[in-house]
Amino acid sequence: MTIHELNCATLHPRSRRLVNGEGSLIEPARLVCRGLLVSADGDEWILIDTGLGVQDCIEPQHRLGRRFLMMTQPVLDSRETARAQVMSLGIAPESVQDIILRHIDCDHVGGISDFPCATVYLSAGQYGLMRAPQGKRMSARLHSVQWEHHPGGVPSS
Repeated sequence: MTIHELNCATLHPRSRRLVNGEGSLIEPARLVCRGLLVSADGDEWILIDTGLGVQDCIEPQHRLGRRFLMMTQPVLDSRETARAQVMSLGIAPESVQDIILRHIDCDHVGGISDFPCATVYLSAGQYGLMRAPQGKRMSARLHSVQWEHHPGGVPSS
């Protein structure tokens, strides 16, 4: 079995002391959205979380929203996308057959559009959030434009 750990998004929210446990309260923190690329045979790959995607880097206001951008200060570098990292490993993006999402916050799902052939799996609870009308509290975290090309997803328990 082969497992690659990927940094699929770097975020710099406020208050390094509160987030990272060191530094000052006004210094930016550093958070990384980790993705895992897993294969049992080297031919078919599973991606666990996708981080930010190529389109998020191109259209951040539209895909991530002003509030998320202001709160998290993401690094919008397409080299950090899962797609770019998969390709840098010599793996064709089409070889990513399945995507497993731990949750559907925008910094974990933006890259699903970079793997249009993959089947997306998520928990029944997250599937329900994806389908429910979004209240103000969730609107900064969930952006349906990121999963429009995969409108159904596959809920699993």
